[in-house]
This record gives sequence, structure tokens and C-alpha cells, in this order.
Amino acid sequence: MAWGQAHTFNGRKIRFRVYGFDGVAFRTIWSPEDILNATIRFTDSGFAIDHYVPLERRDVHDEYTITPAGPVQTVSN
Repeated sequence: MAWGQAHTFNGRKIRFRVYGFDGVAFRTIWSPEDILNATIRFTDSGFAIDHYVPLERRDVHDEYTITPAGPVQTVSN
């Protein structure tokens, strides 16, 4: 997983990418839209992202499990 953070007038904007490696080449497995005011935490089975959704005007907690096919969202509230 790789991410970068930019500070904008709307707050912290995070860009995520999850890459896979097959022993020869890297490939992008997951690349969501930019996320605002995000905090990332790794879990035993993947990662969690707490972030702000401006259109809904609320904070959201999402959890993902890493699978061979890429991240699968297991929690969203």
C-alpha cells in the first residue's frame, strides 16, 4: 500500500494505491478516489480508514480485508 498526503484549503487530501507483485512486475490492485481528512491504521487482516465525506457532511469509518483479488470492504459506518 502506498499513499500520499496533500494539505489543501479543504483539509488533508489523501491519495491511495494498493499494489500487487507477482515476482516480476507490480500492478495496481486498488485506487479509490482521493479521500479527505483520512487517518490510516493497519489491522491484522488489512487496514482501516477514518475519513470525512463532504457530500454527506459526516465522518466515516471503513475497514478492508486484503485478499488475493485486492481489498474487500468489510465495515462502513
